[in-house]
Amino acid sequence: MKAASSGAAPWALRWSSPRPVPWTIRRQIEETWLERVRFLLATMPLSIRAIAGECGFSSGPYLSHLVKNRLGKTPDELRPGPR
Repeated sequence: MKAASSGAAPWALRWSSPRPVPWTIRRQIEETWLERVRFLLATMPLSIRAIAGECGFSSGPYLSHLVKNRLGKTPDELRPGPR
C-alpha cells in the first residue's frame, strides 16, 4: 500500500510493517548460557545436572533437550575424548 493512498507518511509505514524478529531476549540469554555450557562440557568433568545448575537452567533434562535442539548434538557428544 502506498503512503499517499493510505494517508500515512512513508516513514510510518516502514515502522508499522510487521517484520520477523530473529532473536528474542530469552533466546539471546539462552545462547549466552549455551556458550558457557559448551565450555564446561569441553573442560570440566561435571554432570549435566551440575552444569545445568551452574548455567541457570532449571534441570539437566531441559539442558540436554536445549543442547540437542540448538547445537544438534547431545551433551555427551560435545565432551572430548572417548565415550
